[in-house]
Amino acid sequence: MLRFATSVQGRFIATLLLVFVLCGAPLAAAETDPLLVVPVNSGACLQHLDRHHERSFLQEEVRQFQQLAEEALTLRAVTIKAGRELQHKAEIEEPLSGQDLDLLSQGLVIHLDLRKRLMAVAEAHECWLTLNDDELAMAGLTPESRLEGIMLSLAAALVMYDN
Repeated sequence: MLRFATSVQGRFIATLLLVFVLCGAPLAAAETDPLLVVPVNSGACLQHLDRHHERSFLQEEVRQFQQLAEEALTLRAVTIKAGRELQHKAEIEEPLSGQDLDLLSQGLVIHLDLRKRLMAVAEAHECWLTLNDDELAMAGLTPESRLEGIMLSLAAALVMYDN
């Protein structure tokens, strides 16, 4: 067991496991990583509502989210391909090169940045769910815009969870 843990294959599996835990389990990370989560009581969602409640801005947010979702899906495909190549190296007991380790490191940084951006979209409209009719009117939101904002946040959360 000790030999496995100190071998290249063992280090690779441990590193890969770390990548999957950090990038593939956003719910667990969201509970513990203060850099990736805006606390509910921070008012970030309400501040976003005050600044960006116009219909045209919401449409722009949807357009930007579509690009972000495409980026997430592309990155996912690249990550799966790279993971398979590194796993193959581990299976044939070929040591990981410096380039392989750089790839893992850069991939982790890119995934964390993507998660941060997805989390911001997911949290931007979460408070819209609990607005009453008076607050909705004061904010200048139509029920349709409210629904669109909530759906946008939900879509971002699902992309983050899937990625």
